[in-house]
Amino acid sequence: AEQQVKQLEQQIRSEVIKGDTSGMERFEADDFVIIDGSGMMSDKNHSIQMLKDGSVKYTAIDVKEERLRMYGNTAIFNGLASTKVTVNGQDHSGDYRVTIVWAKLNGQWKRLSFQATPMMSPAAK
Repeated sequence: AEQQVKQLEQQIRSEVIKGDTSGMERFEADDFVIIDGSGMMSDKNHSIQMLKDGSVKYTAIDVKEERLRMYGNTAIFNGLASTKVTVNGQDHSGDYRVTIVWAKLNGQWKRLSFQATPMMSPAAK
């Protein structure tokens, strides 16, 4: 199960860089919640639409750290990634820590929640 969730995460990252939302559509629960690096909360449909219309565009997601903890049919993924991303044409690239919650629902792994927190540069601390 742990390897399966890690593979799903990798698949979604690869697809997002290509602007492909099929993994998000397939593996995000209907009540999926995302809290982005600015603290804004949105749902599955909004996050998919922003990728489809180009409001959010990733050109790289380089995972530097990842940790997955399993609790029965629930998985918590914590990671650190260096991302190259624009939001509404503005550069939001940088290092982000993420927490992603997965659960096995009706026999299939689904993302329930995603939160990204930007890492502050040492000068900004």
